[in-house]
Amino acid sequence: MAQKYSFLFKEREEMTPDERRWKWVRKDAMPVELIDIIDKLSRKKVKKTADERKADKQVKATDAVDEGEEGEDYTTQINARTDLLLDYTVILNVRERLVILRQERIKGKFNANFHVQVLTKMATEMKVTDLSESRLKIEVIILLIGTLFQTAKLAGCLNRDQWLTTSTQVSQLMDLITTEEFKKALKEAHSPESYK
Repeated sequence: MAQKYSFLFKEREEMTPDERRWKWVRKDAMPVELIDIIDKLSRKKVKKTADERKADKQVKATDAVDEGEEGEDYTTQINARTDLLLDYTVILNVRERLVILRQERIKGKFNANFHVQVLTKMATEMKVTDLSESRLKIEVIILLIGTLFQTAKLAGCLNRDQWLTTSTQVSQLMDLITTEEFKKALKEAHSPESYK
């Protein structure tokens, strides 16, 4: 059968006149095998509606459960964001979430308003006791200010509350940068001996 209808896979210019004439034969007069092959070749992708896609997903999910062993439990992972529920007085939580937020920004798939909420909570709850925590808080504040400006870019302008938040964050940033401990660490980091 494959050789009999192999002309269907040829370029139009390579077909003989007899092979080209099949185009004009009514479908009900064609052999069944030829109809099946033509249907497969001419099948166009049709966009599915949202309901059909949901039904397909449900069928795939049930198939996945059926294919698994009977003794295994079927579990679903829920991607719930708990960023606003975390305790940011714990520095480890701040570091972990900061890495996640940076990765989302790099990928470009992030909600700027949600990032503003999380970073604002981080900045307000963080307690600074030493230089490393001070550097971490500076990093959080700089990322927050950048995200605030990102929301302004999306909305067209900063509203009054965002300006006030930006102003307070810049003031906090200046307070952290102007501490003697930070100035001393900055001088040591940029001294000629540190480049050797």
